[in-house]
Amino acid sequence: MIRAVLIDDEPLAIQLLQSKLEATKEYEIVGTYASESELRAKVDDLDFDVAFIDINLKVTSGMDLAEFLLSKMDNLQVVFVTSYEEYAVRAFELHAVDYLLKPVLDERLIKTTKRLKEAMVLLHSEAREVVHEPVRIYSFLELMVYRHKELVNWKTGKVKELFAYLFTYHEQYVDRDLIIEALWPDEDYKKSKIHLHTCVYHLRKLLQSLGFHQAISFSDKCYSLSLINVQNDVDEWQALMSEFDRDPDRFSIHQFDRVLHLYRGKYLERNDYDWARDRSFTYQYKMDQFLNVMKKKYKEQHERALKCIMLLSEEDPYSEELLKEELDHLRAMGQVAEAKARYHEFSLRLRSDLGLETSDSLMSYYRTYFQ
Repeated sequence: MIRAVLIDDEPLAIQLLQSKLEATKEYEIVGTYASESELRAKVDDLDFDVAFIDINLKVTSGMDLAEFLLSKMDNLQVVFVTSYEEYAVRAFELHAVDYLLKPVLDERLIKTTKRLKEAMVLLHSEAREVVHEPVRIYSFLELMVYRHKELVNWKTGKVKELFAYLFTYHEQYVDRDLIIEALWPDEDYKKSKIHLHTCVYHLRKLLQSLGFHQAISFSDKCYSLSLINVQNDVDEWQALMSEFDRDPDRFSIHQFDRVLHLYRGKYLERNDYDWARDRSFTYQYKMDQFLNVMKKKYKEQHERALKCIMLLSEEDPYSEELLKEELDHLRAMGQVAEAKARYHEFSLRLRSDLGLETSDSLMSYYRTYFQ
């Protein structure tokens, strides 16, 4: 038997649909509800396979109700019921297993029942195939998600971006409209909502395949992503930065090397998401502060100091002070030829990019130590 709940704010419509479902001998009606609030109050105590939802509820959106239920129940099937053909098309855009037009015809209900059974069989087979393996998420330089040692593939670029956005605000609820504004800023709002629902559907499926069930929550028109027992570079980097802030003097060489290993580039740099830029600037500012402290701490450990200076120079490629520090360390290491090459590279970059010549003080410094 297929366990079903029915949600429609028209009592007669519920009665008619319940009667037709029971007449098939295929369904057990677990409950009928005239509003979203009635169902929300009892959903945690219910066990059902499919929700028949009027897509055009008066008080709330049937789409939002479906999102809420799917966030609570990974294997739930949704059938939208509607009086309007245009909503029937939207039902498939939202990846409902099927739709029913009012008044519901017996022949159409038979097809829906067949689709439900097929979808339920497929879900059970997919659930058996899920292999729980370690998942690691990298966000510095570029978003990359690995299960074991294999790179995860995304259905579309927008599904990947949605994951990146939700993971940026991990375990926080984010208003749906803020997500739409970030990911589809120039799209029509109604179309954007459909795009979001579609991406959430594909993201849920992907996360389930990775062993994360009920990872995306939906409540009060807000989404939240919660992933348990994942490793990710940003959290590890932030933990190390907290250790550094507490006591820079006790920050170990191993911790220093680990920070540089984790911070492969700016946050989501290659993905170039507009909404990620503020977060990227914040992390880069923190990293620059760290590097400025550590290059002084390691002034006698030339290789480590050079690593700090080189990374700072990527952010400030025209700094003569950083170049002088770099040349000092190279000279101390006996790498005079490398120091000369770095000076000439800097002079050429300054001239070609900015149309400027090196300052008198820098030229005097170079003549003193390298000519």
